Amino acid sequence: MKTIRFLLIFLSICAFTIASAQSQVLNSYRTIQSGDWNSVATWQRFDGNNWIAAAGVPSSADENITIREGHTVTVSDTRTIDQTVVEAGGSLVLTGSLNVADGAGEDLIINGTMSWNSGILSGPGTTLISEG
Repeated sequence: MKTIRFLLIFLSICAFTIASAQSQVLNSYRTIQSGDWNSVATWQRFDGNNWIAAAGVPSSADENITIREGHTVTVSDTRTIDQTVVEAGGSLVLTGSLNVADGAGEDLIINGTMSWNSGILSGPGTTLISEG
């Protein structure tokens, strides 16, 4: 009986932890398709309940920014970003100027690919590039 009770408590804690980690944050952005960073058609924004069409493009002033699997986003102008993740299978292409701001935690995480074709990558933020 103790084993079953322990197992139920453990599973409840795990389910809560997973749900919390996957919950969205108001004013987070994610890609809806491939495109240029400065195109609102590239982005969706989380309004607290749903992902909706973005009215603007994400910047370091926003919450989490995610370039999703299968999407390629090109930075062709000057952008300042923070809390940005390129998922495995996603791609970030730099032909402009990208400033990585220094916010809480990691500021740019590349789990997919980043192509630095031209331009400038700068800023005080941290960038993590996954192996492979």
